[in-house]
Amino acid sequence: MTSGNFQNIPSLDDKTLYSSENVRSNDPNLINQRRFGEENSIKNLQVNGITEEDPVPTKKVNKSSNKKEFISKIKLNKIMILIVVISGLNRLFAIFGYDFIIMTDYYISNYFNRKLHINFIFSVLISLASLYIYSIMKELYLPFLNETIIPEKMIKLIKPKKSNFTIEVNVPPNSKVMYWAAKKIEGKSNPTVSEAYDNYSNGGIIKSNSEGKTKLHFNQGSGYEKHGKGYISRHVHYRYILEDSAFMSKIYTVYY
Repeated sequence: MTSGNFQNIPSLDDKTLYSSENVRSNDPNLINQRRFGEENSIKNLQVNGITEEDPVPTKKVNKSSNKKEFISKIKLNKIMILIVVISGLNRLFAIFGYDFIIMTDYYISNYFNRKLHINFIFSVLISLASLYIYSIMKELYLPFLNETIIPEKMIKLIKPKKSNFTIEVNVPPNSKVMYWAAKKIEGKSNPTVSEAYDNYSNGGIIKSNSEGKTKLHFNQGSGYEKHGKGYISRHVHYRYILEDSAFMSKIYTVYY
């Protein structure tokens, strides 16, 4: 913009311009908005070498990211399980003299007149797939701990009437957080799982702020005795679901 565009500039004396009523900070943009109007503010001009910094971009949440991540994880699980199943079936046929992996390695290597080490590659893939399945074993025999589908609009916010403990967690911005914790059983230092959780009323559903921070309010509980695992120290479980979504996250646990 050239200097010829500055016309009909309202005159303000310094006393009026820099008064506390007109200026609440030393931000030059506020001053020039008063002097030149919003269109000719320092946001669009350079005045005495001072320019307004670019605004900080607002954090946006891709509502389909949870869905894509969930689907990708399911596909990966299927591929790894399929590799292990193929390996098991191959070993079964190998008992009768038909090891298809070795046969594939032999025929393809002969076709290209070079050793391609297909048997070695399959062995590495099977080993990696087995380790991966072992790492998600808990998810396979306890599938209810994983992601699930619940329409977000059907989940109403619930805050406990009484609480004496608070934990802050970070989740995606503007998402609903469902959480629950064990209760403190008077007279019992090591209650069972069913006794500690009782009717699952020590929890609630709350919404995170625009930065993804939220506070879980509940009554301070106790640990409990779990069959086969011994004593589990006190903790709180939670899941989150994005606004206008149906994909709820897996269960997260915070020990306190």
